[in-house]
Amino acid sequence: MTIGDVTKLSTSHGRRAAQTIPAQRDLALDAARVACLIAVVVLHILLVTLTTDPSTGALRSVMAPTEASWYAPVSWLVQVMPLFFVVGGCASAISWSRQSAEGVRGPAWVRARLLRLVVPASAVWVALALAGALATLVGMPADWASMALQGLGMHLWFVGAYTACLVGVPLLHGLHDRRPVLTLAALVGLSAAIEVLRIAAEQPWWGLLGFAPVWLAIHQIGFFRHDGSFARASAGRLLGITALSVLVMLCLTSLPWWGADGLSALNPPTLCMIALGAAQACVLQLCSPALERLMRWRPAQAVAWVVGSRATTLYLWHLPVIVAVMAVWWLLGGPDPVPGSAQWWLWRLPIGLLCWAMVLLVVRPLGVLEAVAGRIVAREPEPEGPADGGSPSGERPPTAPRADGSAPLRASSPDRSSSPDGRAWVRILAAAVLVFSAAVLEVRFLLGIPLALGGAAAMVAAVLLLVPPARRS
Repeated sequence: MTIGDVTKLSTSHGRRAAQTIPAQRDLALDAARVACLIAVVVLHILLVTLTTDPSTGALRSVMAPTEASWYAPVSWLVQVMPLFFVVGGCASAISWSRQSAEGVRGPAWVRARLLRLVVPASAVWVALALAGALATLVGMPADWASMALQGLGMHLWFVGAYTACLVGVPLLHGLHDRRPVLTLAALVGLSAAIEVLRIAAEQPWWGLLGFAPVWLAIHQIGFFRHDGSFARASAGRLLGITALSVLVMLCLTSLPWWGADGLSALNPPTLCMIALGAAQACVLQLCSPALERLMRWRPAQAVAWVVGSRATTLYLWHLPVIVAVMAVWWLLGGPDPVPGSAQWWLWRLPIGLLCWAMVLLVVRPLGVLEAVAGRIVAREPEPEGPADGGSPSGERPPTAPRADGSAPLRASSPDRSSSPDGRAWVRILAAAVLVFSAAVLEVRFLLGIPLALGGAAAMVAAVLLLVPPARRS
């Protein structure tokens, strides 16, 4: 399939989508998620540069924008990962509220969501492990292999963080329904306590203890959008919260214990990420009317379909594709201007377009893994009777479209395996620990061949734990 085919297909889909958008669909949420994905890809195109060291002639990797004087303030403006989690929190609340009302139990819902994430992610881990092992077997220098793996896998932390958020949805959404402010305050307070511990111990990596609480807190902010809290707030109140959040960020980043830029505050995540997430959630609400109008425009719907229909695959594979394009460019002797120079910026445009073309071409066939995960979920045994979420006639109510813009899948039914909920949760939590541990270790030590192999094994084990026993027999 060519890029032209993709364009025609997306335009056709955009025309159909204009006629089928449900009135209750949060189009601003769709727009924000697609915008975040596009921003992440563009930022990685700018941050990944393979160049020849003028003093040694060896290959080296540089992040040219980080050396510019304007980098620190601009990095906060383009740091979209908190917004990603806010949007994810709202989407999770939409899905869990609807499906739990239909009778879907917590283990079934969490397992279904984790499968859609972990199955595609495990393929990336396995591919990186095999690539690293093969590179050493053919004689690639160890430092080259390590540098390549570090670049290829530096985005995989997201899988672990989002896994923690998904596992926590049934509990934290229930707490939000009863004590919304107190629940969020508890998560923020736990994150702050870990920050104090990190500073007192003078051990920066102790901040990884806050890896889950920080992202859980940001994810929790999305629940407030779902329950209408943001919609009910006045523009003045939203602007006030935004200003307060920015003030908190300015105060924290002016102190020596917090990084001054939006990249250093990402891993380990700090309180700055929570403040930024709150500000971005308010800005999203302020922009929602305009985004709603934008998403009823056919070209915007086409872009949303191209980017969002396989969002997980696009996120997981875009960085390996970008690094591969950069590597081939360097090996073929493509123009190699001084990183950060005017010529370097000019060459980012054709290189960026080439990267996007390759990403879109790769995502379509690799997206089959998302489809496989979806089919595993969709083939869950049907519920029996209204107590399990069916209608009195035994038919399931229609499934609303997914909030992430991808193709809707039938809601998974209650866990009908031989294991009760308790045993199902044990399997789910064991899988989540494996996924989470691989992500945290990648953040702490960066990806090398041993970690890539261990992480791949952990991810495959997680998939086996998540697939219902009936599906493996």
